Formats: sequence, C-alpha cells, structure tokens
Amino acid sequence: MTTPTDRRAIWETYTSSWTAGSTAERLATYASCLSSDVSYTDPNVAANGYDELAQYMAGFQQQLPGGGFVTKDFSDHHDVAIINWDMVDAAGNVLSPGTSFGGDDGLLKSMTGFFEG
Repeated sequence: MTTPTDRRAIWETYTSSWTAGSTAERLATYASCLSSDVSYTDPNVAANGYDELAQYMAGFQQQLPGGGFVTKDFSDHHDVAIINWDMVDAAGNVLSPGTSFGGDDGLLKSMTGFFEG
C-alpha cells in the first residue's frame, strides 16, 4: 500500500513532468509516477496512456513555455488524493488556481483536473 508520504512524492514527481523540456524527459519521468494505463481528464482533454498525456503536456509548454504547477494543499486517504494547486508562468507568477483529484495503484492511475478559465 502506498503511504501518504509516498503518494505526495509521486504527485510532486508527476507535477514536475509538466515542466520537462522534451517528450523523452516526460516519458522517462512517467515510469516513476504514473501507471502505464493512466487516464487524465480536465475541461480541455481526455488523455489515456503516456503518449496522449505527453502530447497534451507538450501543447501546454508551447502555449506557456516554462509554465507549471505548484502544490498548495495535498490531502489523501484510501489510495485517492485531492490537491489544490496554482498554475504558474516561468517566473513563478500565479496565473490560475485549480484542483485535481487522483487515484493510484502504487503509481497515479487516474487524475481529473479542475481549473478556472
């Protein structure tokens, strides 16, 4: 069973993949934080698997070079977590708050993001 400390570390590793400079870097990061059959949804996309998620993240980086996410609050129990975060630009300026809900099987298996705008 994944402990809360492990789950938080897995989440932070996943979050770092949003700022990775290349698809190859993202894919390398995924192996340590995402289940191979991961599903990700937000108001703009439903992505399944590493390749679809990596494409979506690449598009995010094209629109907001150096942008990423900073975790504000992290709560979890029974293999699920809810996370409040800020989307930031390359300089760390907050652009928008959001919330994600995720479940795991040792690695993140499903994530749903909610954000303004």
